[in-house]
Amino acid sequence: MSHEMALPNSSNILQAVIEATPDAIFVKDLAGRYVLVNQAAARFLGKSPADIVGKHDLEIYPEETARQFIEADERVMATGEPRAFEGVAMGEVGRQAYLVTKGVYRDKDGQVLGLFGISHDITELQLAREALEQTREALFRSQKLEAVGQLTGGPRA
Repeated sequence: MSHEMALPNSSNILQAVIEATPDAIFVKDLAGRYVLVNQAAARFLGKSPADIVGKHDLEIYPEETARQFIEADERVMATGEPRAFEGVAMGEVGRQAYLVTKGVYRDKDGQVLGLFGISHDITELQLAREALEQTREALFRSQKLEAVGQLTGGPRA
């Protein structure tokens, strides 16, 4: 009795993973046009992947946001090294803090064909960070007030 498992086509596996992840995944060509976006990326923009493919950032995002994305893309393309960028973008779902990793993709001969990105929503993480910072500041202020109180008129023996 054989226990061999039939391996699914690797591009089917990749497609399934790309669609199953909550992270926004996108691929752009050398001209900066989207050639692939997953459902998570499209959902953030309130569009379908078909509405985004073939378009450039300047056609999709407000100019300031688009310029930030283009500048980050250019930095990655210049070195060929993957890089992570943190930022905030406005989409159909509202304000979202993100951490995006961008890198180049190449053909079998090593020629750069374009750029890919995987963007992770860190909105909750950023809110928790901000709350922690506010708590720290409040604690620091109360410790300072306590110290001042002890110096100026604390109980005397």
